[in-house]
Amino acid sequence: MSVAVPLAEVVTYLLFSILIGNTALQFISEKKKPKTYISKKTLLLSSLGIYIFTFGPVAQTISYFSDDVGLTLAAYSVLTDFQVGRAWIFIGFMSVFLWMTLLLNGSKYLQALWLLLMVFAIGYSSHVASLSFWNGFIAHSIHFLMVTLWTGILIHVAWFSSDEKSGHCSCGGLPHLP
Repeated sequence: MSVAVPLAEVVTYLLFSILIGNTALQFISEKKKPKTYISKKTLLLSSLGIYIFTFGPVAQTISYFSDDVGLTLAAYSVLTDFQVGRAWIFIGFMSVFLWMTLLLNGSKYLQALWLLLMVFAIGYSSHVASLSFWNGFIAHSIHFLMVTLWTGILIHVAWFSSDEKSGHCSCGGLPHLP
């Protein structure tokens, strides 16, 4: 469990980055971004993967209490009484809505809404939010959104770019390397 949960969180960050980067790039005009291609299958699997891999912290919490009260009661308690469990259930619904939106080629605004709600759920379930709710919730949500947004755009430009000059895109004010 000591290796599985951090690994699940790394994969969660990667999957969120792929989806948030894809959604963010949809808001930029075609002239100002490199041409990227990512299959619908990858996006759909990323949405499903978020639901699976965000279960890591929930499983860790359940395993912590299962020795004392039993697996069934621990699972029920964590899913209904703990922020991490309630957030995971909420993320499950949002990831299904995102999956349907992606499958049906839905609006980029709906994609952004489902992702933003999932980011808020991650912030809600964070350790820092359990210490100081509003400050922690806001700080972790902003941190998670910014990290996944930045990483997601980089992943799309680096891994999914079909444009040979993707490194030479107009990046407002950043100097071009020779």
